[in-house]
Amino acid sequence: MRFLVIFLSLISSNAYSQDLVAFNTIYRKTFLETSQKDFDKALKIADSLYSVSQTPILKVKSLMLSATLYDQSGEFEKSLEYATRS
Repeated sequence: MRFLVIFLSLISSNAYSQDLVAFNTIYRKTFLETSQKDFDKALKIADSLYSVSQTPILKVKSLMLSATLYDQSGEFEKSLEYATRS
């Protein structure tokens, strides 16, 4: 939760342009660390990344993160659903 609060404060402080470094840092940490420790939390973060994404490419990245997480958990139908949305 603390991670999400930090992320949202970074995004809200940058009203007109998204901080790509912050986005990519959270993306990587979610993919490499959080998903290994707490799958549900990783999915929530991926969803939050999608919600705050200001460009189509970041929205696609967020959806593909969700697709990858579902694939890793063996939920192939959900994985395909998110990959198709992206």
